[in-house]
Amino acid sequence: MLNTLIAALFVRMLLSFAFDDFGLVGVDRYARLGVDFNSNAIAGGAFFLLVALTLRRRQFRKYWVDTVLVCCAALMLVVTASVKFFLAAALFFICVFFYDISKKAKPGRIKKSIVLAWGLVILAVSVLPQTSLVARALDKYERSVEAESSTQLFDNRAAQYILGWQEFVDNPINGIGLRNFLKQSGNTAPLHSEYLVQLVENGLIGMLLFILFWYSLIRRLVRTLSFHCQKESGLIHCFSIAVLLYLYLGIWSYNIPLNWIPIGMALRHIWDVKRAASAFDVSDFQGMHSRALL
Repeated sequence: MLNTLIAALFVRMLLSFAFDDFGLVGVDRYARLGVDFNSNAIAGGAFFLLVALTLRRRQFRKYWVDTVLVCCAALMLVVTASVKFFLAAALFFICVFFYDISKKAKPGRIKKSIVLAWGLVILAVSVLPQTSLVARALDKYERSVEAESSTQLFDNRAAQYILGWQEFVDNPINGIGLRNFLKQSGNTAPLHSEYLVQLVENGLIGMLLFILFWYSLIRRLVRTLSFHCQKESGLIHCFSIAVLLYLYLGIWSYNIPLNWIPIGMALRHIWDVKRAASAFDVSDFQGMHSRALL
């Protein structure tokens, strides 16, 4: 399944690069890839591809083609100039890096991680300042600093957050209904936060269900860490889920349905660990029964 997912994400990335155009998106002042297919959606696919590749390299054999795929995905993060997904990828690999150097990983892996980290730092310092990615990030920061009103903060998204909060105050229990924010508020831009989408559209009832879902998923995922042979994979899934929760501050599932990929991978991991633990318990019981008969 993981190989199929990697192949699908890579083909999707190639199609985006082949058929999409570079240009100004929304209120941007710098051109980037994603005029037709949505820059953040393309960058999200590249980020989730990096997560899937990390899992495959930790669980199964290492393929030389993985290096090519990683480079392609990293390039896609840069040309789409998606600040949030670039930071998400950086945060994810920082977590993986510190895990490798703190949990008695193999010396060869630690050495490779340190060399790779230094290489990435040198590349970032020498190349990234000339890209639209850094230019967009600095532009967003400058516009927030120079904002004349609170509604102009965060690239004018503060106005959406304020409107969303007002709608929630008016409809706190059931919310305003799915996909009704634009119609109800009269705003031309949707809520750029999954948390606000859940709170405004589904109210306290929906938000409670949202919290319960994530609590159940995270609790089950953390419990898999006690299964030693799957601990490393479990931590990778924990890192990806933590980064996804960070991303929810600025993305929403309507716009990027690929958000469900790390959730689906985590659920599959939980199921695999549960099945392996059940098989281990059965074999252990059978062994004890055989020794008792002897």
